[in-house]
Amino acid sequence: MGKDILQNGQTIFEQIKHTDKDGNEYWSARDMAKVLEYSEYRHFLPVIERAKEACANSGQQVTDHFEDILEMVIIGSGAQRKTESVKLSRYACYLIVQNADPSKEIVIFINFVSTYILRTFAVKYYNYEYNNIRTSKI
Repeated sequence: MGKDILQNGQTIFEQIKHTDKDGNEYWSARDMAKVLEYSEYRHFLPVIERAKEACANSGQQVTDHFEDILEMVIIGSGAQRKTESVKLSRYACYLIVQNADPSKEIVIFINFVSTYILRTFAVKYYNYEYNNIRTSKI
């Protein structure tokens, strides 16, 4: 699992990122379900619903971060068909990881790494603000 999260200098999340015709980045919920090791997409749907609820509770517009779409998937015969999915923003991906099955090793790992990154950012921001306040009083 640990070796799969980073390949060619990119995290697995950057590898599955898509860009729409307007240059906006997004992620497919079906791709996210695979990365988070859900055996079937239908088992992932409650995670999406919890993440949408968390999004609304944070004061964000759910439709800005979760958009129902139809995407092409390859079926057993090698043919393609349209199937339902959700187009996710970066924030939606964060909420999904926060609401995914906490017993999954990949979810534990991602939460650990994201917590470390957020804490590091918070400390750097605090030091920056503290130094700016201190130097402005001198």
